[in-house]
Amino acid sequence: MSLFGIGRDGGRQKGHLGIWIADSESASFWVNVFNDLKNRGVKKSILIACYDNLTGFNKALETTYPRTENQLCIVRQIRNSLAFVNWKSRKAVAADLKSIYTAQHWTKRSINLKCLGKNTVRGILIY
Repeated sequence: MSLFGIGRDGGRQKGHLGIWIADSESASFWVNVFNDLKNRGVKKSILIACYDNLTGFNKALETTYPRTENQLCIVRQIRNSLAFVNWKSRKAVAADLKSIYTAQHWTKRSINLKCLGKNTVRGILIY
């Protein structure tokens, strides 16, 4: 497994943070990555970390950069949700999920989420 890190500084300049290689993902691997970032100059914090639910990532990030805002990748969340939907209904369910994730205000998201729940029978989405 290899990881290529890219980040932006306060002046919005993009920069290469490093390349890390390991046999597998683990909390100790991520702790090493984040400690290496600190040694390379990322001292204070990481504003937002968007990731794919990687093994040990969240715990290592909280240990090294406790004020970081964690966010799971929305694309991954939608793909994982669609794995439980029958093939014929995926397009409609994906459109409904998109209306939730792309809504500009939390009240609209909440309304869209409630509408998604109305298309169910005994907890199973019906489209």
